[in-house]
Order: sequence, then C-alpha cells, then structure tokens
Amino acid sequence: MALIDQYAREWEQNAKIDPYWAILTDPEKTKNKWDPQEFFQTGEKEVQTLFSYMNQKPRLALQAKNAVLDF
Repeated sequence: MALIDQYAREWEQNAKIDPYWAILTDPEKTKNKWDPQEFFQTGEKEVQTLFSYMNQKPRLALQAKNAVLDF
C-alpha cells in the first residue's frame, strides 16, 4: 500500500472521530471540544490578517480580489 493511501485512511479516521480537530489541531480542543462557530471564526481571522498584510504590500494588493481558496 502506498504511503499516500495510508495518510488518506488516517485522515478519514481522524475526521470521523473529531472533524474540527483533524483540521485545526489545537491541543486544548481535542476530543470534540471545538465549538463550530469558534472554529470558523479562526479562519475568518486568518483571512482578515492575510488581507491586512497584503494591503500593506501594494504589489500583492493589486493581485488580491478579496477571495481566498482553502484546501
């Protein structure tokens, strides 16, 4: 079995057990302690920080269209 297959299996197992923590592994939030609203607010804050940084860099700001791709 390829290593990528093993990682995919582990990812799926973790996502079934504790989906938010599988994505954002805060040690204080393990065992399903993430509140969904709080979890999504971390992403919103991260995006705001990124856009703020980009707006301070004119060359980057020209390329930004106020959208973020998360993968």
